[in-house]
Amino acid sequence: MVDFNRRMARAVGGIDVEAAMPSYVSTEELPEDGTALEVTVSAPGVARNRGFDGLAMTVLWPSENEGGRASIRLVRLNQTNKRHLVDMLGRMSDGWVGAVVALSRVETTYDNEPIDGTRITVVSKPDADQTRKSEAKSAPSTPAAPSRRTRR
Repeated sequence: MVDFNRRMARAVGGIDVEAAMPSYVSTEELPEDGTALEVTVSAPGVARNRGFDGLAMTVLWPSENEGGRASIRLVRLNQTNKRHLVDMLGRMSDGWVGAVVALSRVETTYDNEPIDGTRITVVSKPDADQTRKSEAKSAPSTPAAPSRRTRR
């Protein structure tokens, strides 16, 4: 996993390590016309942080400057987005690392009121070799069957 993250960091020109406390992506940062912004899932697991009672995934956020470094950001997962990610990438979040997802602004409802929301769609799945390694690590080990001894 560490090797993969190092390769990913090199591929995007490095990561801004000064962003020790990554910020959440807000819907207002996404284009109003619904154009999707593609980002790469960058860390295994999902975060639970104070001030937000829910799940979030870590992504590499592209720099606004040409040749700039990517930063680490958090994307909140509502039930709809979580279900889509699980359907497309599997239940174990460490298998999501390296997936490219598109974030787009959509009109939705919350408490019967229209609001802008974020929709996540999977653009490409992570490298198959990487996924197999993470699945092998997270698979429960099965104990060996007890030997059957016969009495004489």
